Amino acid sequence: MTGARSFFFGFRDTLMAVNDWNIELPDDLVPFERLDGNRRSFLTDRLNEQFTTEAAAQLYDLGREEEKNGPLVAAPVEEHRPSPLKVELVPSAHADWQCFSRRLAPSLEAAVHVLRSDAGYGSSVVPLMRDQGFLLRHGHLRVVYRRAPHEKRVVLHAIGCWAVNPLAKVWRYFSQMKAEDLLTTSDLYLRRLDLLTSEFEGDPYEGTPTFHMLYMYRRAHAETLGPIDEGEAMKRYEHERRATFVSCWQKSEHESWWMWKQYCADNGGFALQTTERKLHHLLTVLREKRDTLYLRSVHYADHWDDDPLPHDVPEQAFLKPVWFSDEKEIRFVWFRGEHAYAGTEEQIEAALSKLDKGERIKLSLASVVDRVVLHPFCKKDQREKILAILEDKQRDLAPRVADSAIRKKPVGRT
Repeated sequence: MTGARSFFFGFRDTLMAVNDWNIELPDDLVPFERLDGNRRSFLTDRLNEQFTTEAAAQLYDLGREEEKNGPLVAAPVEEHRPSPLKVELVPSAHADWQCFSRRLAPSLEAAVHVLRSDAGYGSSVVPLMRDQGFLLRHGHLRVVYRRAPHEKRVVLHAIGCWAVNPLAKVWRYFSQMKAEDLLTTSDLYLRRLDLLTSEFEGDPYEGTPTFHMLYMYRRAHAETLGPIDEGEAMKRYEHERRATFVSCWQKSEHESWWMWKQYCADNGGFALQTTERKLHHLLTVLREKRDTLYLRSVHYADHWDDDPLPHDVPEQAFLKPVWFSDEKEIRFVWFRGEHAYAGTEEQIEAALSKLDKGERIKLSLASVVDRVVLHPFCKKDQREKILAILEDKQRDLAPRVADSAIRKKPVGRT
């Protein structure tokens, strides 16, 4: 299997570079202006949807509060010559920087040089209806900042990329038992992917390839190592499924009646509400020790007809059938490739057998969670148990507890 592993990564590297966000993107060194019209149009449309002036103003307000209350971080870019203005970042903008620097470092550095120059930025800058607030449109980046020439500085409040909708709300639903465990341990639990296919969990397609993915793998294998039948080829995908762990979240502006019913059937528990921006900040922190941890939106496909792009993490972990599309899922995926590609078939089986049914990752809930929304139909004892654990273990979250909007009585009824 060692030869097959080398083949797999060699084949992968010959494919189109695909970024962490499910879309082909040229190397960052290619200037935005040199992208073809279709790519520029796609990126611009996404940015305009996500970075309206209203959204930029909200990010400015959040950053302004940080600026008033906490220390700033100097932009991690060397000065090649004396600059009229120094550039600093509030903590959340610094987290944005760390999030995007993995892919977009040259663009980030170029944006800082533009802001330092104080040469007037022309039509690339949009004034915000805020004191000294502006939005810089720089290629495939958007930068929200406060320009204070009398202080001889520019303070960045937020950095955005077309791939992340920073203010989009994201939810995670927890039954009573799982809610109590999360608050007590601060552990994010990731379920092994092959165990999400049971009748209870619901999707037999989890972690399986599309017809085209399987066909392409078999064809490449035949051209490089020799013919391989379907059953033998599927072993690779089964190994990857058993070495992949996921945590599933939902992108939605509102809580969901259907999600409460599906994932909190005991009428207890809560939903955590955060934003896409904060989840990507969390990813950056968690990746310091887990470089094969990913966060991406699920792509809903017809496994028999569609042709999704390949990627260096098993792409099938982010694929679900189209009939699940109302979930609007975004998920963390941790791929334990050292187990899936451990050597011979016997060595792989031995390595996979050592993996548990799930993985736990410690996290700071207070840095991620905006609201803790209690189940709309929770019993008194369930509610009191959660509130007691919050007070004991997660005191910073206690002020963020909210009742479900579903509890509101209809108009005209008291």
